[in-house]
Amino acid sequence: MDSLKLMWLGILLHVQMSNGEECACATGNVHIRSGAGTTHSILGTLTTESCLAFKGHMTTISGTHWANVDYQGQDGWISSTYLAFRTCTLSNSHNTGTDTHSTSGCPSIVSRNEWHARAPAHHIGPLPAVPGNVYIHHGATPGCYTKADCIKLVQSYQNYHMDTHHWPDIGYSFIIGEDGNIYEGRGWNTIGAHTYNHNYDGLGFCVMGDFTTHAPNNLAINAVKSLINCGVQTGRIAQNYVLKGHRDVGQTSCPGDKFYALIKTWPHYHHVNKISHRNWLHVNVTAPVNSKLRVEMDRLFLILSLFLFCQIKSLTASECACATSDVHVRTAAGTTHHILGTLSTGSCVAFKGQVSPVGGYHWANVDYHGQNAWIASEYLTFKACSLSSSNTETHSTSGCPTIISRSEWGARAPTQHNSRLPATPGHVYIHHGATPGCHTKAECIQRVRSYQNYHMDSHGWSDIGYSFVIGEDGNVYEARGWDTVGAHTLHHNTDGLGFCVMGDFTTHAPNDLAINAVKSLIDCGVKLGKITHNYVLKGHRDVGQTACPGDKLYALIKTWPHYHH
Repeated sequence: MDSLKLMWLGILLHVQMSNGEECACATGNVHIRSGAGTTHSILGTLTTESCLAFKGHMTTISGTHWANVDYQGQDGWISSTYLAFRTCTLSNSHNTGTDTHSTSGCPSIVSRNEWHARAPAHHIGPLPAVPGNVYIHHGATPGCYTKADCIKLVQSYQNYHMDTHHWPDIGYSFIIGEDGNIYEGRGWNTIGAHTYNHNYDGLGFCVMGDFTTHAPNNLAINAVKSLINCGVQTGRIAQNYVLKGHRDVGQTSCPGDKFYALIKTWPHYHHVNKISHRNWLHVNVTAPVNSKLRVEMDRLFLILSLFLFCQIKSLTASECACATSDVHVRTAAGTTHHILGTLSTGSCVAFKGQVSPVGGYHWANVDYHGQNAWIASEYLTFKACSLSSSNTETHSTSGCPTIISRSEWGARAPTQHNSRLPATPGHVYIHHGATPGCHTKAECIQRVRSYQNYHMDSHGWSDIGYSFVIGEDGNVYEARGWDTVGAHTLHHNTDGLGFCVMGDFTTHAPNDLAINAVKSLIDCGVKLGKITHNYVLKGHRDVGQTACPGDKLYALIKTWPHYHH
């Protein structure tokens, strides 16, 4: 006991000595509260990679550790689950609560909070992979040379995108001013609305101003270069990224003649030869053609058209639209229409073969529980798959188990945004529910709902804690899913996924249906890149004072590959 006291004293002294330089930096967007615990009022939001001064005090409330920070001169508290602690230097404005990004070797990024961004109109999905392209834009507006002017200008860009285009947020990933500052738009991880047909595969950086007749000043140019280098260093942009001007992939003069000429001299620039869809088949229609040849050409065109039509029909009959992130299903194309439900990440519905552009998005027509529905295709991937006769959306990734989506088991919506995992998890933590089990889908749906209610109503958590829940009916039930930080394993929620088998496995192991589902789920995660190939498997008791996952299940998982005590 004395040695334990000394250890804690040493930690306390270290924190007290270093907190003058220690920062709490957000690993995902996270609320700042007036006290420790989710019951306290929200003072604001700390955006991803933004930092505040850590005041050296931590407290535990309902199993969550809360860090005491200085937020705009106020005493604030943030769940440490969503924080990384590092030594950094905060600007003077930080002492009054202005959070700026402080990643080593990266430029200072003015956060959305600081430029007073409007909240997005709805959830915008994450980029499906590390972007391999950087698209350079100009605003085609007057420029700005002071921070105050640039804040007003970036606000005007957001208003234009949201109020005129009816987009859910400003379209760009980042906006750069000739004051030398970078202003956070949608950020590193979110799909943008900056480069038509290329919002999935790249980030859009816009320099405010019109650069048709002159290039941006050195402050802006250096900021753009530093931002790109920062993205590469932090793994937010692929090492072998390709740099392009907006005009390289669209019918536009953006980013202006002079700016475009400049970026063509930069490393990684790659020109794209655009081919007009009008010229894919070139025929000299003015040349004389004899009647017999014309008849043959018409017949060939008819045969080709019928062939393509049949190919499309055969494709769409078995083609599914699968969500790359949780996305609303609407009664018609456009965000103004009624929401029928939510298609959860990895879930699929039948694609009906029609896409309609509305409000900056391409809306895919789908069959949603027998109803005609529409989903923004920016949040979909299309693949061949087989759906059940009831057209209930289920995960159909090849080699993966059936995963019952949140919408199918009737999950409650989270009470607040839950951050994304900071990296591909390298651990899988096995749990049991320590409750009676379930052996039919109907029973298991009731059981997983009870778990969610217990976590949210008794613990005060924002959602069910587990990543996935498995029943002895052989089904996997989606909880927080592959990409979201869970609340399953204290001190380890950011480094791993938590899989819970419903039941109490103190005196007996789960049945084969459940065991096979767990193994298949792990294999699926590895194949999809949602779990690292060299992952470590552990029981809950390996990292905490608990009997979970029960003696018999624990004894069983110790025989599995990748188990490590």
